[in-house]
Amino acid sequence: MDWYNNRRLLERQGHIPPAEAEKAYYASIGNDDLAA
Repeated sequence: MDWYNNRRLLERQGHIPPAEAEKAYYASIGNDDLAA
């Protein structure tokens, strides 16, 4: 699981790992848009 989520590179997201893509996504939308 570690490799699949943290080290596998996703071509669609600019050759970055899924965990990094998710982190960048939530940083871009800001905390105000997250559900309570």
